Amino acid sequence: MCIADGGYAGKEYVNQCSTPNTHDRRPARRFKSRALKRHEKFNGLIKSFHSVECRFRHPLERFKLVFEAICVICQYQILETDKPLYDVLVKDVLRDDD
Repeated sequence: MCIADGGYAGKEYVNQCSTPNTHDRRPARRFKSRALKRHEKFNGLIKSFHSVECRFRHPLERFKLVFEAICVICQYQILETDKPLYDVLVKDVLRDDD
């Protein structure tokens, strides 16, 4: 199961995506929000590469290779440099203030 935004709400995604809903308790809402923000931050790292931002005029197989290389570089930046993503599961997320 994945965590997705409200665009994936509906019958066809009910067993595949967990979306924000009114039945979530506060810790679940916080967790889902942080997970989505973390994913968007990673997307931002990927989009900083020109080959993803502009029109790619090469065969699909080459795009797959380039995209995978960009993801590996972004993962390296996260793990080995001063650009870590924030932790999704923190004490504040677990606290239930309802």
